Amino acid sequence: MFALEKMGCHYQESPSFIIDRPLGCGNYLLLLFLSDIYIELQGEKQHYEKGTIILFSPDQKQYYHQ
Repeated sequence: MFALEKMGCHYQESPSFIIDRPLGCGNYLLLLFLSDIYIELQGEKQHYEKGTIILFSPDQKQYYHQ
């Protein structure tokens, strides 16, 4: 059973934003990026194009920036 805790739509970050949560956020996190993004997965940072969707598990490291 899942419960939706928060939701955002068309939220725009500043060009200098960085999300760095080494221990995750304690919940599943589903993101759809509307601009190009850099995401670190399993210790490797890679560039992804707009339209990328990612699902982080509750304890998965979250690191991404424009």
